[in-house]
Amino acid sequence: MIILFWASIGIIGALASYSDVLRRGGPTPYTEILMYWWQGSFPLALMTGLGYAVFHRWPQITARPRNIFAAFVVMSVVLFPLEQMYQAMLLLLEAGKPVSAESLLSQLRLMPKYYWFTDFVLMVCTFLALLMVAYVRQRRLRDLALQQAETDNLKLRLALEQQRMNSLRAQLEPHFLFNALNAIAALMRAADLDTSVTALQRLSELLRYAISAGQREWVSVADEIRFIEDYLALQQLRYGARLQVRFEGLDDSLDTVDCPPLLLQPLVENALRHDLDCHDGQSDILLQFSLTTSQLEVIISNPSNSHQPLNPGFGLGLRNIRERLQVLYGSEAECTTTTTQGRFIVRLRLPRYGRN
Repeated sequence: MIILFWASIGIIGALASYSDVLRRGGPTPYTEILMYWWQGSFPLALMTGLGYAVFHRWPQITARPRNIFAAFVVMSVVLFPLEQMYQAMLLLLEAGKPVSAESLLSQLRLMPKYYWFTDFVLMVCTFLALLMVAYVRQRRLRDLALQQAETDNLKLRLALEQQRMNSLRAQLEPHFLFNALNAIAALMRAADLDTSVTALQRLSELLRYAISAGQREWVSVADEIRFIEDYLALQQLRYGARLQVRFEGLDDSLDTVDCPPLLLQPLVENALRHDLDCHDGQSDILLQFSLTTSQLEVIISNPSNSHQPLNPGFGLGLRNIRERLQVLYGSEAECTTTTTQGRFIVRLRLPRYGRN
């Protein structure tokens, strides 16, 4: 790029000089003028290349003003006199005179002072251009380093979040199995062998889904609902008529929306553990689904009695759900709980992700 720049300067300057020659009717060909310009610009091109190499090799030069000033002094004291001697040598060769130390000094004294001034201005402009290029390059390198640091930080955060996600899923799956086996154990203690066999068959189907879903990041909401229906059917074998279940808002559109696997089961399990397991009466669980263009809302509610003692472990399932949502969605999702008109309500709001 440096060679092309100074070659272009030579071509443009030679065209201007050739135009003056044509107006005066001179016989000098353009190629001869072009070669003269290129010979004259050679020291500046060489100076530009050396300056770029120095700034590239030692970028710390531009870090302090005194370093920049020192570099300018070196160029002024060393390179500028050499460039003038080169120009004097060209003039001697053009005039057919021998080149020696005395003839160079004599030619330097004869050179017009505006030549010196013009060359010095060109040198200063070259130095400032190199300085600007060095600053731009360093700025770009800093930006690239910052982007790389941000990318590495993001990859690290994603790896940590994935580790947290795997840890949470590893907690949920054995927890689900433990509680399902407890339900079957309760049936077997009641000597209801036929129901126990049916429960084991349902548990086998549930485990098949839990293992398959546990290996995926996302499942459809419709698959989760079918899993919850099977899970509640297993629990109804244990609780019998004491447990009533209602679903509202089910339609085919839920098959096009994705959610994390085993998201709803801990919430349904909470409704059982902290209600039916705490008394001998009847209860119900209501699951409501509402889907908009941007959001999925799931509401799970069951009767609440503040006078009943809390089952141990209250709140652990909700905490795990909230942590999973935080890992997967950040601030886009929420899980809130309220008690209204004698019912404990869990409300999930998720962004609508899926295969639309």
